[in-house]
Amino acid sequence: MRREKFPDTFIMLIVFSMLFIIPSNFESAMEVLIIANNSVHTDSLSKEEIKNIFTGVMSKWPDQKNIHFATLLPNVSNVDLHEAFTRKYIKKTSGQFEIFWRYQLFTGNRRMPPMCKDEQKMIEFVETTDGAIGYVSASASIQNVKIITVSDK
Repeated sequence: MRREKFPDTFIMLIVFSMLFIIPSNFESAMEVLIIANNSVHTDSLSKEEIKNIFTGVMSKWPDQKNIHFATLLPNVSNVDLHEAFTRKYIKKTSGQFEIFWRYQLFTGNRRMPPMCKDEQKMIEFVETTDGAIGYVSASASIQNVKIITVSDK
């Protein structure tokens, strides 16, 4: 009796499709909020502006105050949030983002941004630093900082 190849091929097609679908939906699995110090006069940013801030391209707010940003240390408790942030806004994996910043440090172009060990430390940094911006999960307890609206433009 001859075995039909169609079911095996169909199953392989589904498996490979899932491999491509799952990573592309990773960024939407966790909602990331962009937060800023109350001294920041900007209420919304585009995804491109967020990328420019966190890659050091944009260093001043529209009122010419310095931008101070921090990232989360990608440890066990933050790895999913940090990965979601870098993929959604920076368009890099967290590993690529780290390599980018190590290169900036090595070449003397820029200093590494401060890294917060958890969301609470991120909120404290943003709350106490004029011109600061950072990111947390939507489930974080947010007080004394403003939430920035993000547009796709």
